Amino acid sequence: MFEIIFDNGGGTTLQTDSGYRHHYDEASQAAEDVKILLAGGDTGNWDGNEADDWDAMEYDYDVERNGGYCWHYEGDIRRILANGILHYSEQFGGNTRVFYETLGVEVED
Repeated sequence: MFEIIFDNGGGTTLQTDSGYRHHYDEASQAAEDVKILLAGGDTGNWDGNEADDWDAMEYDYDVERNGGYCWHYEGDIRRILANGILHYSEQFGGNTRVFYETLGVEVED
């Protein structure tokens, strides 16, 4: 299991249940790594694990509500991929758009 966290500064973070954590400046690179995970890959031999640098981010309703971060869990990503469209209400800035466009999803304006 994994989650993607979009931040209001344009960054994208990948966190996995196995303890892998990496922050991406480019949402497209995060999407490429998520493609690997969705195909059954794992992060066991990946470079860039920042787990020693910072603790995992825990979902915080107030932080999300105030516009700091937006969490998309693996199930959310799989649902959006199956639907083929990211609705406007599910978007959170340009990084969300780039991430899902890289995954081949139509992004609603």
